[in-house]
Amino acid sequence: MSSRNDAISQGLCASARPRTTRLTLSAAARSSSGDCPSAPVRSSALLLAVFAALWVFGRACRFTRAQLLRFTEQSVAAIGMTLFVVPREPAAGDPARRGRPGALRETLRNPEQLRLNLGIFSLHVVQMAIFVVIPAAFVRYGGLAVAEHWKIYLPVVIGSFVLMAPPLIQAERRGRLKFLFLIAIALLLAVELGFAVCYQNFHMAIALLLAFFVGFNILEASLPSLVSRVAPAASRGAALGVYNTTQSLGLFVGGAVGGWLAGRFGDSAVFVFGIAIVALWLGTAWRMRIPGESAERIFPVGAGADPVALREGLLRLRGVRDAVIAPERGVVRLTVYPDSFDANTARKLIEGKAKWLR
Repeated sequence: MSSRNDAISQGLCASARPRTTRLTLSAAARSSSGDCPSAPVRSSALLLAVFAALWVFGRACRFTRAQLLRFTEQSVAAIGMTLFVVPREPAAGDPARRGRPGALRETLRNPEQLRLNLGIFSLHVVQMAIFVVIPAAFVRYGGLAVAEHWKIYLPVVIGSFVLMAPPLIQAERRGRLKFLFLIAIALLLAVELGFAVCYQNFHMAIALLLAFFVGFNILEASLPSLVSRVAPAASRGAALGVYNTTQSLGLFVGGAVGGWLAGRFGDSAVFVFGIAIVALWLGTAWRMRIPGESAERIFPVGAGADPVALREGLLRLRGVRDAVIAPERGVVRLTVYPDSFDANTARKLIEGKAKWLR
C-alpha cells in the first residue's frame, strides 16, 4: 500500500506543469477607520493562521516534519510574492475597479461559459483520476521503481509539447480552433478507452500517456483563451474567477473519486468513470460557438460624453471585447468580434449617451 501511495504521489507531481500562480488578497474588509488593524498586525495574523492550518493538516495527514517545513517555506514565499511582487490593486476611486452588478449571475447563466467551465472541470478530473492508477501500474506491471518514473514522465511531457504546438498554431491561423478542440477531446476519450482495455501493458500505457498529454496540453492552452473571448468584457473577471474555481474543483473531485473507485471497484472503474466524463464533455462542446478574430471599429463621440459611463454601456453589448473612450479627440475605439457585433446598436448608444450627457 505504501509503494502504491508513493507511486501515485510521484505521478501527480510529475504531471504538474510549471505555471504562474496569481494570488489576490480580498480588499472587502479594508476600512479607513482608526480601529482597522495595521499592516504588520494583519501580516502576523495571516502567518499565524497559515502555520496553524499547516500544523492541523499535517497532523491529520501524518506528514513528516520535513514535509511540513517544506510546505511552510512555500507558503511564506507565496505570501512574500503577494506582498512585494504582485502589483497593487487600483485605488478605491479608480474607474477600472468598478464592478458591474450581476456579472457573476450573468457568468453562471451564459451557456457558452458553462460549457467551458465544464470542460476545465472534466479535464482536471480525468487527469487526477488517471494518475491514481498509472504510477502504481508502472510499478506493478512494468517493474519500474518510483524513483525511475521521471524517465517516463519527462520525455512524455516534453514530447507532448512538441506534438501539440504545430496543430494549435495552424488552427489559430486558419480559424479552425473549434475543430482542433473537438479532436483533442475525442483524443482524450480514445485514451480513456485504451487505458480501460490495456493499462496493464507497460509500453502501451506509455504511448497512451503521451497521447493523453498531447490532448491535455491543447485543451489546457485553448480553454483560458476561449473564456476571455466568450465572456463580455464587463464580466471577464467574474468569468475567469468561476473558471479557476471549477478547475480547482476538478482537481479535488478527480483525485477523490478516482481513489474511491480504485479502492472499491478496481483500477478499471477509474477509466470507465473517465470515459463517462469525457463523453459528456464532448457532447456539450459539440454545439459551442467560438468567436473569430477581433477587429477595431472607430465611432465619433461628442466632447461632453462621460467616458466611464459610456464605456460601461458599450462593454455590455454583444461582440464588444474592449472599448477606449477619448472625448477630447472625439473618437471611440472598439475592439469587437465582427461576427457577433451590431454596429448600429453601438452607434445609437454612443449618440444617445453623448446627447444625454451634454
